[in-house]
Amino acid sequence: MAFLAEATALGTIPASYSPFDTGSLRGHACPRDPEKAWGDADKDRFLAEHLGCGGDAPDFAADYVAAHFHDPVDYVRRSQHSEPDFPVYHGLASKNGDRRAWSIEVQLHDDLPLDDQHLESIVLGEHDLLADIPDELIAKSVVAVDPSNIGSEVTKRILSGYSP
Repeated sequence: MAFLAEATALGTIPASYSPFDTGSLRGHACPRDPEKAWGDADKDRFLAEHLGCGGDAPDFAADYVAAHFHDPVDYVRRSQHSEPDFPVYHGLASKNGDRRAWSIEVQLHDDLPLDDQHLESIVLGEHDLLADIPDELIAKSVVAVDPSNIGSEVTKRILSGYSP
């Protein structure tokens, strides 16, 4: 099951963002420059320098994606092991080509109400899960065509809101 939140939720719920998966700093990512120091204090400083306020994430994401991809929808379409078209501005690189070194991470610091106001879509892996969805959210729910890959349905939903 995947919940796609309305971007406006970032203006009402305390949140932060970074232009990389923060967990990747523990071993999946490193500086592109092999000479750069990368101890625990360096990683903490790097993270602090790249954290943004959650409400600013949509504007940041638009500029970030435009600066790193020829076609903005490639940000969503690229596979787990891929690179953007242009090296990311922050100088972080993946040790194994994993997108966590350049995927934008948004962290909510409070609960997200699962209601009509905050949810854009609910993507389910199995039709039987519809029975667990409250009546007022059924219209926002969709069952993935391929239950083993709800990611493709999530991508399709994200791209349906994109207009070049």
